[in-house]
Amino acid sequence: MERLSVYTATFAVIGIIFGFNALALSATGEWGLPTLLIAIGSVVMIAGAVYELVSTDPSAFTVSSTDLLVIFVGGCLSLVGVTLEYQM
Repeated sequence: MERLSVYTATFAVIGIIFGFNALALSATGEWGLPTLLIAIGSVVMIAGAVYELVSTDPSAFTVSSTDLLVIFVGGCLSLVGVTLEYQM
């Protein structure tokens, strides 16, 4: 798998997770400035990931293995955290 795909997919997943949290908060009636900022931030993260994927040449994309691993692990931990939050 190309590094660019992993990099942008991880940011998109994190954005989706934040968006899911904002949607869940608004569904429970906890709508306010923090929820709005989370929702806007999630849209920006997803749009940024899509833009990066579309506009960047995969052969010209450089990110170190350590940076990619940290970003990927962070995305996985976010996904696990949200899953555990809504299971309890």
